[in-house]
Amino acid sequence: MLYYFRYFLFTFLLSSIVFGQDNDDINNAIQVVCNTQISSSTSGFNSDQSLLIENDLNDCGTSVDASAGIWYFFEGSDQDISINTCNSSFDTKVHIFSDNGFALSCVTGNDDSDCESSYLHSKVNFYAQIELTYFIYISGYSTNEGDFNLLIECFDPGCTDQNATNFCETCITDDGSCIYDLGCTDQNATNFCENCITDDGSCEYILGCTVEAALNFNELATQDDGSCLYDMGCGSDEIQVDILITTDSYPSETSFSLIDNQGVIWVNQDSNSMLVDQYQPYPFQYCLPEEGCYIFTIYDSYGDGIFSGGGLIVNYNFETVLENPDFSNDYSINMNCPPGYDCNTAIDINLGEYITETNDYWYVFSPQYNGQYDINSCLSDCNTIIYVYDYCTGLLPTE
Repeated sequence: MLYYFRYFLFTFLLSSIVFGQDNDDINNAIQVVCNTQISSSTSGFNSDQSLLIENDLNDCGTSVDASAGIWYFFEGSDQDISINTCNSSFDTKVHIFSDNGFALSCVTGNDDSDCESSYLHSKVNFYAQIELTYFIYISGYSTNEGDFNLLIECFDPGCTDQNATNFCETCITDDGSCIYDLGCTDQNATNFCENCITDDGSCEYILGCTVEAALNFNELATQDDGSCLYDMGCGSDEIQVDILITTDSYPSETSFSLIDNQGVIWVNQDSNSMLVDQYQPYPFQYCLPEEGCYIFTIYDSYGDGIFSGGGLIVNYNFETVLENPDFSNDYSINMNCPPGYDCNTAIDINLGEYITETNDYWYVFSPQYNGQYDINSCLSDCNTIIYVYDYCTGLLPTE
């Protein structure tokens, strides 16, 4: 490829060769290799400005001036190339051209740079592809000429992101090989990784109410889950009832009702369509008349209750009265109901005679001995029915 290129250039650079000397003609360019330093001079040499202008290459990174210039070349090797003229004795310029065997193309160029020796010295960085020949043209600003130092360094491409664990300080071109510490990058997570750059989705949290003003504020929680309960400021003749349901993997199976002993339905079982998301807390809060007797019932339509991942908390007047009951189809509790209203408020009795205070009344009897016991309402002056249960947990008032 190099031979062909020289032959091609020879056909239209013939006039320049007549006046050229040494390597101030591209056909006499001196071959260089990676990681070499050259000390030379442009003084007394010819300029190739007119030639480059004729081939539309006079503006390559910076303009090609009328100053004397000399040529070098090297073969591309799929590496990052850094070339500079730092520590030269004059105001330099550097131009880089590539040859694909048919024509020259501009790669880059530079006039002034960040050389510590002087900003008037030049520096370029570029990627040199294999199978291409690269020509280096060293000249000066305007008509400046003189002694120069040329440093050519080659680097393999690598990771140029300083945040990566395999950051390559000397690499110029990023090859997509960057490796990052993977982990949880959320500072609110319990497994927050301070040195990790890329989040891998592994973050873990302690879920709970993170609002300090809430009744159920959890100081250990790292992520708010929407479960906060608040003081509603109910009226002086009202009490506050809080219901916090955390759904399981089948939220649509769960529902609840809240009624009072006068038949008023505060929450209907069929109105709980808002329970739609899995493992999501749903808070419900009510201000109810203080004198009311309230019955709360939780239902599961499938019959397996609220299982792993879900839960239930019921507060009456800021006191927890029910927490995560074990049930199948339903479970009920009463709140602020009079003694004897249901099995939960049943009056403890022994052997003897008792007169009920209301039409429907509950007692609880715990026999001291095994045997046969007679329970009757023979002395009553009205029609009566006696029901006997050997359990209370999960018993509904309608059973």
